[in-house]
Amino acid sequence: MDTQVERWFEAIGERRSRRSFRPDPVHTELLDALQTHCDAYRPFADARVVLVREAPERLYRVSGADSALLPRGVTMVAGIMGAYGRVTGAPSALVIVGRKSPHVQEHAGYTGEAALLEATALGLDTCWVGGFFSPSVTAGLIDLAGDELVLAVSPVGHALTRHTRKERLVFRTGEQPKKRLRLEHIALGLIAKDWPGWAIAGVRAAQRAPSAVNRQPWRFRLHGDGVALAYHGADQGFISKRLDCGIAMLHFELGVLHSGRSGRWEPPGPGAGEADVACWRPGAPG
Repeated sequence: MDTQVERWFEAIGERRSRRSFRPDPVHTELLDALQTHCDAYRPFADARVVLVREAPERLYRVSGADSALLPRGVTMVAGIMGAYGRVTGAPSALVIVGRKSPHVQEHAGYTGEAALLEATALGLDTCWVGGFFSPSVTAGLIDLAGDELVLAVSPVGHALTRHTRKERLVFRTGEQPKKRLRLEHIALGLIAKDWPGWAIAGVRAAQRAPSAVNRQPWRFRLHGDGVALAYHGADQGFISKRLDCGIAMLHFELGVLHSGRSGRWEPPGPGAGEADVACWRPGAPG
């Protein structure tokens, strides 16, 4: 990932979630570059991203055929959202796939966000979609192994120049960035303790990570010589908070690497809580 750090770190500030797109196809060279990324970048064995070059708009319409595949309440919510919340016009899509395992959600979030940041670096627009898509349509567009599930999708294309009324009304998108929690809110003890500069750089990058309904469920704390990441609050609803934390993991890592400090994510170790997702262990100072 070292060759991508600066591109993806810059893409963090450029990426905006968009749901209304121009229907014209994405240039073949851009799709080829995105395909190359999806094929090559698989940091975890239980998560991958599949590019669908021609994605039908019905991908974002939940129908009666999907009822058995959706958690309780999702069909009703999707029906209320209807034409207001649906993705429209996107010619292509990214499908985030996970194989059943204890850490699949965070691995899928991490791997999926890498694909979205790569798309942003290529000049394309995207949006995480975790609930308002059709599992049956998506499954018909890609090859799934028996133990794989589609965890999320993202439209890919060129967004309309101006935000539509539905984007402003339903998702509160616009020229102003979404409200973010303060650093001391997501980095526990930041004010009272002396956090190292590399850790603060990581938290600042994680502060910009997207999450379902902008809930920002990640919490960071000093843990030995590293930083532990946990999700906050009960994991309710149809989008796992661990997936959101996987997205934040990549952002945190990019912030740390951009600051000049190396390191790696490890599974939660001794003393970890039930909500702990991973722990960042820093490398030796450069």
